[in-house]
Order: sequence, then structure tokens, then C-alpha cells
Amino acid sequence: MVIKLKLLLKWALPFIAILFFLTMRTWAADYYVDVDCATPGNGTTSSCDNDANDPFQTIANVNAATFSAGDNIYFQATDTWTQAATLTLDQSGTTGNPITYGKFGAGADPIITNSNNVTAIETDGSYITIQDIQIINTTEIGIILDDAGDSSTPQRNIIMQRLTIDNNGSGCAISNGQNAVNHIQVLDSTITNTALGGICFQGGSHANDIHDTIISGNVIHDVSDDAVLIHKGTSNPITCAGSRHYIYNNLLYEAGENPIDLECGSYIVVSGNTTYNTTSTFNADITIGGVTHPPYVGFLRVVNHTFAASHSNIKEVSFAASDHTEHMENFQLLQSRSYGEGNRAQLSDGTAGPDFDRIYIFHNVFDLVDRSVVNQSSWELDADNTNTNVKNNIFVKDEGDHYGLNIDGVQAAWDVDGNQPQ
Repeated sequence: MVIKLKLLLKWALPFIAILFFLTMRTWAADYYVDVDCATPGNGTTSSCDNDANDPFQTIANVNAATFSAGDNIYFQATDTWTQAATLTLDQSGTTGNPITYGKFGAGADPIITNSNNVTAIETDGSYITIQDIQIINTTEIGIILDDAGDSSTPQRNIIMQRLTIDNNGSGCAISNGQNAVNHIQVLDSTITNTALGGICFQGGSHANDIHDTIISGNVIHDVSDDAVLIHKGTSNPITCAGSRHYIYNNLLYEAGENPIDLECGSYIVVSGNTTYNTTSTFNADITIGGVTHPPYVGFLRVVNHTFAASHSNIKEVSFAASDHTEHMENFQLLQSRSYGEGNRAQLSDGTAGPDFDRIYIFHNVFDLVDRSVVNQSSWELDADNTNTNVKNNIFVKDEGDHYGLNIDGVQAAWDVDGNQPQ
């Protein structure tokens, strides 16, 4: 009898576990928000029938509701919410069961807008997905990832995808506000006309406060500052944003500062992006370092990147060191192309000069129109340190018949180590 019972349990337990999992999944529910309903209901149906099950009507209705892991909150397509309230996402999903905020119905994505000096969306939970929503004409930040200052329990696993953020009046379109967050993704979104930057991830008061981010497939343009910023903390300036940032397949242009600004951090991959500007108001397509306290930028790879500068004052890649000692190591610029009216790929220094270690520039094409405009330099590649490895690149002559390498203030032989003129 005991043996039979053991055999029964052996075969039954997997089915019990599956049944338990399926039961857990059925607890997830769909909720709806429709601004056109005459009176708000409990949000459990998508049609306005003037009964208790009608959709939510306002942002306040959504903020007051209780949601569980796996729930979906759908905003009616083509509707616009102008309430003077922040959509506060303060409840968490779980692994594989995020709480998702999106849209239902056909037509344009729903719009959240306000003019009452409040952020459009604030997240205070984890395992959250925000998708298919427009944030238009707000007077503050578009989305802020805010963990109420508790770095011991950071927000994590937040996905923002297929969003449109346009004309927000203060701060960045998406920002962590120097709060501790990790495993954040910004995907396939469009960000334009911001009062500050596009996507801004800043270090906080603790080491590695923000890490494991993915920024991919976005179009960011006409922002007043950096399109993508990985930054130090302001409350503790030597605290870097953290490590493992992946920036790939984005189109970043017409930024008031730099399309990509990597002030500090490590294990960063920048791949398959296109960056350009047509004005001289910013420093470089990619700026690395350049802060007022000793940062660390290490293990950075830029690969398959298209630099399409359209102004002679623009550098393609700049190690923009400050007047303080900096340490930058293991930088790789690989299989990328620089063309247009940009100045050069430059590793520049400040008064004290940076500490470069292991710089590799391999298999790139430098095709810049006129390197002689800025600082009377005719170099396509200008490095202020001899510990720079430059191999198998193609240098295309400019209109002034210039091309070449300048390493540590001395003309280098561009036709060795596999480098070629063209």
C-alpha cells in the first residue's frame, strides 16, 4: 500500500504543479480605461453600459485600483487624458507575469498630456511593462523611474516599448531620477522635442545603482541635451551609473549636446547605431568621460556604428577629458564608418590629461570632408596617448587632400598595420 501511494504521488505531483501554475495564471485580469464613459466603473469591461463594470474613466481611477501580477490595464485608442495627475505605477508584477499598461481598440495610441507641472508617468514598482502610449505636451518629465529613494530595494525589470514622447517641458523624456533601478529596457520608441535630454540614466548615492539596461530600436531627435546619457550622480559625483549597458540599433540626431554621452560606467556596448547633427552646438557623436570628478569608463565597445556628422566642428568619437585625472580602459572602435563634414575621431585630454589604457581602433572607414577646419588639424584620427592600437582602417582623403594619424602629437604612419589610404 505504501509503495502504491509513493508511485501515485510520483506521477501525480507534476500534474498538481501544472494545475497550480495554471490556476495562478487565471488570477490575472484585464482592466479598461475609457475617458468617454459617462461614469466610471470597476474597469472590468471595455464597453460603456452605465453599470458597475464600466471602464475606469480617469487617471485617478487607475491610481486608486488594486492590480495583481499578470494584470493588463488597457487605455482606449484615440482617447486623450488631460487630468492634472501623474499615472502612478506603484504595484509590481512577478517574473513572467508583469503588470502591463497598454491600449485597446483600433486607431492611434492613447495620449496622456497635462499642463499642471506633474510628471506624466511614475513607476514605483517592478516587473512593469508600458507600451503603445503617447506622452504629449507635458510640462514635466515624461516617465520617471522612482524607487522613493530606497536603494536597498531597487526597481527592476521595467520595459518601455513602442512609446511616443513629444514636447515634454522639463527634464528628460525618460529618467531614473538618480534612483536605484536595474534591468530596464527602452525599445522601439520615438522621443522628440524635449526640454532636456532623451533617455537619461544617472548614478545615485550608491555604487552601481543602475545597471543592465537595454536601449534599442529608438528614434530620438531634436532634444535640447543628450539623446542618450549614462551619467554620474550629482549628489555623489564620483558614483557612476553602473555597468552592463547595451545601446544598439538606434537613430539619434539633432541633439543639443551629444547623441550619446557616456560619462562613466563599464561593460558598455554601442552597436549598429546611426548618429548625426547639422549644428555645431555639441561636442561629438559619442562623448566618453569629461566630467569634473574622477570617473571610470571601461570595457566600452563601439561596433558597426555610422557617424554622419554634418558640421565641421563635430568630432566623431571624443574622449572629452576634464581637468581632473580620469581612467579609461579597454575601449574598442570596430567596423564603423565616419563620414560627412565632421572633424575627426579624437581622443582629447584636459589640463591633467586622462589615463588611457588599451585603446583599439580596428577595421573602420574614416571618410571625413575637411579635418583642417578645427584647430588646424588635418588628422582623421587624433589620439593623445601612445597606448593606442590602430590597425586595418581605411582613411579617405578629404577635399584638402588630407588624411592621416596623429598619436601623442606626432604624425603616425597611417600606411602600416594594415591601414590604407583611399
